[in-house]
Order: sequence, then structure tokens, then C-alpha cells
Amino acid sequence: MRRQPPLVEWHIAQDDAEWERLRAQAAAGAKPVGPTVYNRRRLALLLVFFLILAGAGGWWWQRTTSDAALTPTAPIVSTESQQTIAHPGAARPAVATPPPTPGERSLPLQRTEASSSQEVVRMTSHPEQAHHTYQDVSTGALRTALDAAFWGPPRRLETTSFIIHFRHRDARAVTRAAPEIEVFYSTLQENFGLPLAWDERKLVFVVSEGQPSGPTAYQLAEEGQFIVRSPSLYEGAQLAADMLLAQSMALALVDHVIAQAAIYHTAHSSRRHVFDALRLWQLWNTDLPLAAWRVDIVRWLYFDLPGAPPGQAPILPARYPALCAEHALWLPYPAALQIPLVCTNLDQSKWQPDSRYAQTPLRRLPRLWAPVFLDEEVDAHGRTYPEKHPGETIALATFIEYIVFTFGQERLPELVGSLGRHESWRTLLPVVFDVSVAEAEAGWQAHLQATYGQQSVE
Repeated sequence: MRRQPPLVEWHIAQDDAEWERLRAQAAAGAKPVGPTVYNRRRLALLLVFFLILAGAGGWWWQRTTSDAALTPTAPIVSTESQQTIAHPGAARPAVATPPPTPGERSLPLQRTEASSSQEVVRMTSHPEQAHHTYQDVSTGALRTALDAAFWGPPRRLETTSFIIHFRHRDARAVTRAAPEIEVFYSTLQENFGLPLAWDERKLVFVVSEGQPSGPTAYQLAEEGQFIVRSPSLYEGAQLAADMLLAQSMALALVDHVIAQAAIYHTAHSSRRHVFDALRLWQLWNTDLPLAAWRVDIVRWLYFDLPGAPPGQAPILPARYPALCAEHALWLPYPAALQIPLVCTNLDQSKWQPDSRYAQTPLRRLPRLWAPVFLDEEVDAHGRTYPEKHPGETIALATFIEYIVFTFGQERLPELVGSLGRHESWRTLLPVVFDVSVAEAEAGWQAHLQATYGQQSVE
């Protein structure tokens, strides 16, 4: 005969009073009559659950129908609205929008007078979704995707030196930038002493509608082929589209020509610091956006820092936030051009007025032959890389500026061509420019004082 398990009836009491009542009922052998507090609460929770379920169903139905009603048949309303959104530097009327919450960033939206009284729906920008456009609807703004209708059909432009692939969306920027870049490339070859027949291949540029993973002026697809970002993808840049594109192409061309010049002139890697200075000088010697920061940077390094009393707060270049923001359009930080700034808190700690580098900018030429040690090699002092002043590239760039100002830009190819034939400035300067090192350094410092010492930064 199987043993039957005992039947146990559970009652859950919410407080001592209910517990005593349940004990009294159990002792009398009677079952509780009517719903307990627990049962009443359970019924209430079930009722609330059904109410929430009903409300969620209504909300889902309303959203589905409203989305279907507002989904645009085309991503862009008109050509005029495309032009306005594509060039963030264009003037925009002020639109009152609620302040963004943390982690969100409001994107500007061009409004017409007819729709200025409508409420604007604030959209947030998510980096993983790349760039966004907007289409006006009766309730505000509706985000649309950057599809083929936005970019237009592919186009191709061939010049004397380049083949440029782009979309119709960027046709105006490409046709405006191409002549300027053609002249810039020809000047680069002349300055670095490259004969026109050195490389007869046409360089290929692809103006890409794809969003890069980080701040970068260009990507090297293969030798002589560069991918640059479409100017339509720069959000918040207060610059014309052709200037954005031209600066990207210029950065790619400078690196390309320097690599070619090092091969042509058989310059050793120990001259790399001089080529870095030539690159910075060349970028500063243009009408492109990054050249506008030359005065700020040189004045900061040679006049603002040394003249600051010790104990003062860290001194950074004039218009430092704007300087960082504009360099970030093409570069991870200014230090990518050997400008000693990374646009983080490290700048403040490094450039204290009483620091050794702040008080002693370079006024003597650094050695022409600078050994470069591989990661697994060290010199006799146990250093992986030779010690150098963080402002060395700026110093050499201003020295090259002095050479060009004094002897003429047509003499610059002689300087570049001599880098591989001389081991020091003491032999190079007298042979090429008929001046001693002391005379060249004195002239350089006088040039710095005359050019930057009294010049104000606006």
C-alpha cells in the first residue's frame, strides 16, 4: 500500500494581525472565507497588467500607422534643400530647439520662412549611422537615409595630373578644387626638385561617400591611389565644400611627393625630421584652412611661452579650441603634423610656463643628421629614440620659411637635393647658400622677430 503524501495548504500572511486570524481559523478547522489581502493584491496586479498590455497595443498600432503615413517616397524634397544640408558652412537662420540631453548632439536644420513657425523635431546623431539628412514634414523633420538619390550618379574628372572619381552630389566641390590642387601639385614637384617626367602616372582620387572610422584626411588604397572623404560628410564644419576637399587632397599629395623626393634624392631616413618640417612649411604656405594657424602656433611657441612668468596657469595657443576643432576635421590631433599639441589635458600639463621646453624654444639649428633607432635598438645611453625638443619641427619649418624669404623659393630644390649629400648644416649652408651656420641662425631669429614678434592674432 503506497503512502500518500500529506496535503499542505499554504496561506501567506501580510502582517501579524492576518497571521493571528489565519491561526484562529486553522484551529477551528474552518477555511478562510472570502479573499485574503494576498488574493486582493493578486487580483489588482492582474488588472494592472491587462491595462498595460492594452495601452501598449494601442501605442504600437498608433506608431505603426503614423510611420506609414510619414514615410517619404523620396529621401530629399528638393535640390535646394540638398544644397543647404550638404554644405554645413552655409548661413543658417536661428531655430529654437530644446537643449540636448547628455549623449545627444543636435544637428542644424535649414528652415524656410513658410515652415519657420512649425515645431522642429530634434534628431540625434549616432556615429554608427554616419551622416543624416532631413526632410520637412507637417510635424517637423524626418530623418532620411543617404542613398543613391542623395549622392547621384557616379562621375569622373580627368586633369593633367589626376583622375578623380566622385558622385554628382560633389560635382561642384570637385570642379572648384581640381584647378587649385593641380597648381599645388605642380608647385610641390618644383619645390622638392622632382622632374615632371619622374612619375608620369596620373594619381587617382576617389571622393568616397563612406564614413571613415576616425579623423583622417585620406586613405591610401594602393600606390598613387587615394580615398578622401566627401565634403558632404563633414558635420559642423564652417568651411566651403571645395576647401574641405582641397585640404584632404593636399595632405595626401604632400605625403606622396615627400616619399618620392626621398627616393629621388636618396635621402637617408636620418633626414626624416627635415622632411617633416618641409611638409609643415608646405602646408602652411597655402591658402588652405590649416595654413591659417601658422601665426598662432609660432607666436605661442616662440613668444607667449618664454615670456610667461613661472607659476602662471598653462599657456596654450590663441584660439586653442578652434585650432583643435579644425585640425580634427582631417587629423587625429595636431601632433600628426609634428605640432606639439594633442588637444587633451596633456597639453596643459606639458606646457606649464616653468617647464624646460616652454622657457627654451629652439634658437639653434638641430643637427642635420638625426639617428633613428628601431624599437629593438638603443644607443649608449639606453634611449630608444634620440631626445629632441618637441618644437623641433616648427623651428625647422620657420627656418625653411626664412631660407625661402631670403634666398627665394626657386632655391628650395637645391636645399632638398643637398640633404642626401651632407652630414651637417656646417657643410650644407656654405655650399648651397654661401652663409655660415652662425649667420643663418642670426638671420632666422631676426626673421622670427620681424614676422611674428609684433604680429597680433585675431
